[in-house]
Amino acid sequence: MAEPFPCHECGKVEMVLVTETIKVEGGIVVKNLPHYKCKSCNARLFDTQGVHAIQKIRDKGRRPHRMAA
Repeated sequence: MAEPFPCHECGKVEMVLVTETIKVEGGIVVKNLPHYKCKSCNARLFDTQGVHAIQKIRDKGRRPHRMAA
């Protein structure tokens, strides 16, 4: 994908590829995650690999549910 491209939030042509540590919903921290970020409004866009990286870290934090006796 050519850079920059229009932001899905603000519409400005300011989406660029960055790599940074981010904190997503639920307090999950993902280190050194490549993703697209708008230089204007800071909206983020994750590709399939990024989504899988977030899900993998989220799944590590879940504990198995115990059955009531």
